[in-house]
Amino acid sequence: MEKYGTHEQKEQYLTPFASGEKLGCFGLSEPGNGSDAGAAATVATKEGSEWVLTGTKAWITNAHDADCAVVFATTDRSLPGSKAISAFIVPTNTPGFSLGAKEDKLGIRGSSTGNLILDGVRVPNDAMLGPEGSGFKVVYK
Repeated sequence: MEKYGTHEQKEQYLTPFASGEKLGCFGLSEPGNGSDAGAAATVATKEGSEWVLTGTKAWITNAHDADCAVVFATTDRSLPGSKAISAFIVPTNTPGFSLGAKEDKLGIRGSSTGNLILDGVRVPNDAMLGPEGSGFKVVYK
């Protein structure tokens, strides 16, 4: 978020998360995609001044404790692979955002792990992190 976030995003999200006041999670992995994160089945569709996100993210650390998630979704299926993926900042109290069951892990019980379920989650245009199609740059740079 530091590199791709706007000044407003940094003030609203980065500051309280960096101070430990709030906790976030990172929604990239999906059930059925194996190691191909570029094949995201989660989609974000533009509707006026909002994006509507639908899909499921799996095995997300801090899922049940996070105040906000950075969620990766396909925004343009006409583009190849990772160029179709964008990143969105999604508060976990947004209508349509829910969680799957908490994973019963063998170890590492200090953090929760579960699915993020996005069922018509509406976020404003300014919830996009970086320009459209730059989701993998947000992930890897």
